[in-house]
Amino acid sequence: MVLQIFFGNYFSVLEEMAELNLPLFVHGEVTNSSVDIFDREKVLMEHITTADAVKFVESCKEAATVTPQHLLLNRNALFQGGLQPPNYCLPLVKRETIV
Repeated sequence: MVLQIFFGNYFSVLEEMAELNLPLFVHGEVTNSSVDIFDREKVLMEHITTADAVKFVESCKEAATVTPQHLLLNRNALFQGGLQPPNYCLPLVKRETIV
């Protein structure tokens, strides 16, 4: 089976994901000029961090991911008690607002 060869040791993880109905998100690009890059897969915006991004996703019925740190931290968490490297991530955490 091609998947077993290509994904090697990850095949069992992919099988378990399928059993649990978990999606597989892939950051990828197509470089073949015959593929229309603007009319194909469903769009999923990764790591949205602003109210504007939430409104955009809601308005066009697309999907998005939000990382836990962006739900739990605000930008003050980067500097409280001195520089806090564990709280640094990209995109940077934002000021606290109600979305």
